[in-house]
Amino acid sequence: MERCLCIIAPLHVHRIFTQKKTAICLAATLFLVLLSLLPIFAYSSLAPIFDPGKNKTLIGIVYNDNEDAIEQFVMVTGVIVTAGSVLFVYVFSVILVYALIQRRRKWESSKNKATSQTGAARSQGNTPKQSKDIQVAKMVLLIAAVFLITFMPNGAMFLAIELVHEFFLDRAYHNVHVVCVSFMQVLQGINSSINIVLYIKMSSKFRRIFKALFLSLKQTEPILD
Repeated sequence: MERCLCIIAPLHVHRIFTQKKTAICLAATLFLVLLSLLPIFAYSSLAPIFDPGKNKTLIGIVYNDNEDAIEQFVMVTGVIVTAGSVLFVYVFSVILVYALIQRRRKWESSKNKATSQTGAARSQGNTPKQSKDIQVAKMVLLIAAVFLITFMPNGAMFLAIELVHEFFLDRAYHNVHVVCVSFMQVLQGINSSINIVLYIKMSSKFRRIFKALFLSLKQTEPILD
């Protein structure tokens, strides 16, 4: 959203996204995520379970009598959160692309008008400002694409759990569920770790600040005779 507003309203971004507002938004997002997970503890708990295969009593997850009712709430919440996140990223990506297209058309129109008035030859290529906007758009769209690709299986799994009752732990499709969860966690790990690589690769400002952050101590180290 911040990158999108940088293109749409570049002069107002610093006033909209202050440090205080950013901290409040991050804290509120974390609180809502944790709040959506609380119902899980309402219908599950840890208790001794006898495993006939191992002939041992182990600590495992047990479910109470309200499992079905609370499970429906948890799964619906998961689908809504996933779909909302995907829709949020998609909408702002479309707005960003549309804003860049409109800005480019406006610039080309003003350039053609100025050229026709002065009779000068049309210049080819993009200005530094345009090149920077295009680079920012490419980076944001690539990050959004990675997020959508790696996060959509999460929503698909919640939807499958909602539609297929046996697609859950300790049910008919227990093994398939475990495999899907493991695959989903790998995708989420990729999404969380690849962003910094994309920023370093595609943002010269981020790359410069990143290098300065980790090389500052080495560069400022005094030389002793």
